[in-house]
Amino acid sequence: MKDYNMTDSIPSMLLQKLKSGPASAAAGALLLAAGAFIPLQSNAVLIGYEGFDTPGEYTANTDLVNGSGGTNWTGNWLNSLDSGEADSLRTDTPGLTYTDGNTVSLQTTPGGAYQQSASTNDRVDAYYRQFALPAPVQPGDQFWISALINVTSGTSGWNITLDDDSVPSGGNGIGFGRNNFQGNVVTGIIQTQAGTLTPVDSVPSGVANFIVARITVDGTSVSGNPTVDVWANPDLDTNLSIVAVGGGEGTFSRSYGSMGSIQNVSVFSHQNNEVIFDEIRIGTTMQDVMVAIPEPSAMAALFAGITLLGTMVLRRRR
Repeated sequence: MKDYNMTDSIPSMLLQKLKSGPASAAAGALLLAAGAFIPLQSNAVLIGYEGFDTPGEYTANTDLVNGSGGTNWTGNWLNSLDSGEADSLRTDTPGLTYTDGNTVSLQTTPGGAYQQSASTNDRVDAYYRQFALPAPVQPGDQFWISALINVTSGTSGWNITLDDDSVPSGGNGIGFGRNNFQGNVVTGIIQTQAGTLTPVDSVPSGVANFIVARITVDGTSVSGNPTVDVWANPDLDTNLSIVAVGGGEGTFSRSYGSMGSIQNVSVFSHQNNEVIFDEIRIGTTMQDVMVAIPEPSAMAALFAGITLLGTMVLRRRR
């Protein structure tokens, strides 16, 4: 009997099942239904996920420091650049949601991380959390980040970055965000420097924006020039992974220094912002970070396949 692995395509598995008899055909139908909403990629790795599930994993209106939720983390959220005021990042409800232009919705949980505007001009928040399994970096590797962001007011900088430091200093890694006083423009961030040549189109304030970034390590050296491609509010069924490096809506590349591994994620916001961060995903493929709610038709097809498979198995036993 053939063993099916994650590198087999759904059509090829289905064809082999159809050739094997009725029961196997039912299993093939089940595979086809599952393929409607389960991406099969052998190299997919979800490095970390944080949905700030409140009140499930977090307490409402509570400082994020020492909080612990999500998956694939070690330890709690810590703070490396906090002035200690009461308006630091706090978990609260209702959180953010996102539905694209084709009415496909992102999988979300209730709750988000809220920052209120500061009472002083030097207000800085930089929260970080370490991954359970730090990801080693090789030349040419790609890492993906996505998050929901709602800047309700303020013009100062904010970002979400990946870092190889044990204690990041806020925005000193690689990711996406907004530099100070850039309006609503979102672009790539590499060691506090924001891309300015081809930024993403401005994203509206006061609503949830779905930001996706692809980080491509230099192809010859981990100490070379990585490239960050950024997309704002893409459709969840769009295959961004086929876009050439440097072909995103916003693209930025500069020297980084040597990055041996991805240790943590940092969430940074500065000065007078009121921002909500939510649904942070980090992975090695686009499918890891663009996770849609299964459509009812796909779920119905899956259950139909399960029913058909069960019926065929019972008939064979008789």
